[in-house]
Amino acid sequence: TTVNAMVAVHWDAGFFAPAGVELPLLYGLGAAALALAGPGRWSADAVLPLPAPLRPHRLAVGLAALSLALATAAVVLILRG
Repeated sequence: TTVNAMVAVHWDAGFFAPAGVELPLLYGLGAAALALAGPGRWSADAVLPLPAPLRPHRLAVGLAALSLALATAAVVLILRG
């Protein structure tokens, strides 16, 4: 959603402008950092009964989630185009 907002709405306004791309970029980078870092000790995921194979591979799962998100954003932008 953030990639689509950056490209479709904010891209033409530039980087630092009233409607610039810096805020959606910050939100997207924050979401990517959370996806790559995985759940922490105090998260809801720590108490949920998640499958054991997902816990040690959180970097791979985070990269897969980011790849899927970027592919979905590309499809939406192509269909919108």
